[in-house]
Amino acid sequence: MRAVSPVVAVILVLGVAITSVAIAYMWYSTAQSEMQEKAASRKEQLKSETRAAMVIDRVMIKPTAGGLQVYVYVRNTGDVRLNQIHIYLTVLGEVVAEADTLTAVWAATEPPSVRWGSSYLDPREAGYTVLSTPLYPPGTVLTVTAGSAEGASATASKVLGG
Repeated sequence: MRAVSPVVAVILVLGVAITSVAIAYMWYSTAQSEMQEKAASRKEQLKSETRAAMVIDRVMIKPTAGGLQVYVYVRNTGDVRLNQIHIYLTVLGEVVAEADTLTAVWAATEPPSVRWGSSYLDPREAGYTVLSTPLYPPGTVLTVTAGSAEGASATASKVLGG
């Protein structure tokens, strides 16, 4: 039996080493690309989630002959349009009134603009809606929740006085 010549052995070792390095480089490049794509996708998702935001500025209650009128003032504090705004009024966890349209929307522009009967809020716009409910005894907690298709939401509670 004859041994492999030193020249052939060196060529074989170099071939194995070069092939191993090439395989490792291809694996690293693929893994790095996938991680960068996932990170970019997650960044866009987080950016979208943080860009949609709203607050309930005020809840005002006015008694009427047959019940209560609850005025709910909401404002878009994000930097994207909030669509399909839905406002609920709950008492003891039960929805007692809801609205899909804001009565009026206004923007702090020069000159100020007003839009009637809207279901969306552009950035920095505010609006209100009126919900009608039956009378409740003093001490009842009314909870208002507003939400949008983009995932923005806000909640406020008001305790009825005596």
